[in-house]
Amino acid sequence: ILAGYEPKLWNSTLARIEEFQSKDVDYCLISSGKYDSVLDKIAEMNGWSYLYTEQNQVCFIQNLAIELHPNAQYIFKMDEDIFIGKDFFHQMIQEFHQIEEQGEYWIGFAVPVIPLNCCGYVTYLNGIGKKKEYEKRFGRVYRSRFSEIYLDEIAKFLWDTMDSFDEMAERFLKNSGYNILGCFYNIGCILFTRERWHMMGKWPEKPGETGMGRDEEFIFKDNIDRDMPIYEISSVLAGHLAFGPQKAYMLQYYEEHFSKFAIHY
Repeated sequence: ILAGYEPKLWNSTLARIEEFQSKDVDYCLISSGKYDSVLDKIAEMNGWSYLYTEQNQVCFIQNLAIELHPNAQYIFKMDEDIFIGKDFFHQMIQEFHQIEEQGEYWIGFAVPVIPLNCCGYVTYLNGIGKKKEYEKRFGRVYRSRFSEIYLDEIAKFLWDTMDSFDEMAERFLKNSGYNILGCFYNIGCILFTRERWHMMGKWPEKPGETGMGRDEEFIFKDNIDRDMPIYEISSVLAGHLAFGPQKAYMLQYYEEHFSKFAIHY
């Protein structure tokens, strides 16, 4: 779990991981380029590990975390602004195994349905019957990194469709199956295998770079080169608060609508 820069969200995002953690999963908080005593304490309280580096290179610290967990054959990579709900880990793992057994393509990586995502917003709008309303206000939906998903008003619109995140996540648990995505994907929450990590040559560590965004571009191109698509699991919903340009606006929204994000179990 990449963390260290959005402490205002931890009372919901990390609290949700605490609440819904699975005994079958080993958790590691990682901070690229900084040490955070609060994260260290959270990890200690939960029996998790905490890894940080002095140099800010997100590809390097992701590789290091995987190398330091040599028995991990399945790996979640999550960002600190991702909201997960009840049964998230169990459902993602179960569906991943089913795709491994039945899927017609090797798995590039698997993802939950994420509303604020350049691909996932289309699935979400279709799933809740809000596509026409969205298109009336913002125009045609496309699964594309060049969509209008980065606008403040769209982030607000998508979060406004939920009375609470938990209620919507429980609604999605009734779904089944998956979608195969053929578009660029923002990798704030993905599940992949150790074999896949080795196959792509690990995350690319470029000297002099922070690695931000490099991991997304790299795995996307590698998926295409190897005919390995993204599987979107229909029964799992995960929330993403905001992209960079929306951050200040949506942090205020988060504070003003905290009951929407708070745990309701």
